[in-house]
Amino acid sequence: MTSALTEVVENVYAVFASVPRPRKIEGCPCCIEDKEVDVLLAKPLREISPQELSSYASSVFLTVGCEEDFHYFLPRILEITVTDPGWWPHIEVTGRALGTAQWLKWPDAEKKAFEATTPVPSGKTFLRTAIVLLCWILAGRFR
Repeated sequence: MTSALTEVVENVYAVFASVPRPRKIEGCPCCIEDKEVDVLLAKPLREISPQELSSYASSVFLTVGCEEDFHYFLPRILEITVTDPGWWPHIEVTGRALGTAQWLKWPDAEKKAFEATTPVPSGKTFLRTAIVLLCWILAGRFR
């Protein structure tokens, strides 16, 4: 991770630091198992592996979770999203979840922290830029 990206990620964690860890996570047992939920609730946020967070992050608001627990896990979801391009869920799935969470209504510091993780990449391929723009559209950035 570059020093600039490290700084952005650290800022996201700092801005969301006051969000309490959820006490429980509701979900369809076909989409997330109790043992997966137990891991998410027991581990410190930064220690949750991409694999451990994948089922939750790909199903949030569809069959798992609510806005409160999404808010808690968002710094880790964003960190993995910007540092691991092969991670499932892909960026557009996270964008959909952000749109559902109505991130544009969040406090300014939280909106700015999210926006800093999703700049349109310069010098990248058209496809990557299109995916980032799709994420922003799904998240309500361009309305």
